[in-house]
Amino acid sequence: MIRGKIAISDYNEFEEEVKEILGHFTMLYGLDYDLYQLYRTFRETEVHLINEAVRYAEKFDKEDEEVRHSIILGDPDHAIRYTPPVDKLRKSYFIMVHSIASDVLDEVFSLSRQYQLSNINRIDYGSLKEIDTSFPVERAVLKHDVIAWYNQVRNKIVHPKIERENEYSNLVKNRGSEQEWLKIDQVGNRIQIEITDMEFGYGYANRIRLFLNDVIDESYRGRKKI
Repeated sequence: MIRGKIAISDYNEFEEEVKEILGHFTMLYGLDYDLYQLYRTFRETEVHLINEAVRYAEKFDKEDEEVRHSIILGDPDHAIRYTPPVDKLRKSYFIMVHSIASDVLDEVFSLSRQYQLSNINRIDYGSLKEIDTSFPVERAVLKHDVIAWYNQVRNKIVHPKIERENEYSNLVKNRGSEQEWLKIDQVGNRIQIEITDMEFGYGYANRIRLFLNDVIDESYRGRKKI
């Protein structure tokens, strides 16, 4: 949803288009609604897996050693049922959020370049060096430069091999409050990432929503000289 009290009639064409991308949660369409439904689906799945694992573990742990040993050897699903792969589930959610975010950002930057409100076409560490604050969309980018870090996290989950010097230290150094839901380690020449809570992906989703709101706000202020 759009923040503030800007009258609908005050939006220009660009702002209306970005507003339409955000959509209307109560009307069940747009980015706000899609991201919430995605989070809800993955969160419910996570809770179900954890609850089932607790019940299974309680039953398994009550068995005597011989029975437990037999189950371990005879049930190929034992390890998954005893310790469900919730980290993989959280990573899948985060990567899906990233995929949606990438499509949305591509659309927003395409519009912003069309309306001459930005010269950059993405948010990464390279584009952050080219920021021109005379463009309203690029002022919004500066407020949400952590999106570049989220992009880097996604890349290292998918491609964990270290390819550049100081890649691990930069990944750790640039993170902010989001670190409470993330563990980052270097193991040999690979970066190992564990997402400890679904809230990490949800924080990314919320950051994208806030960025789009600020794109609208910065465009409006730029026109109205607020």
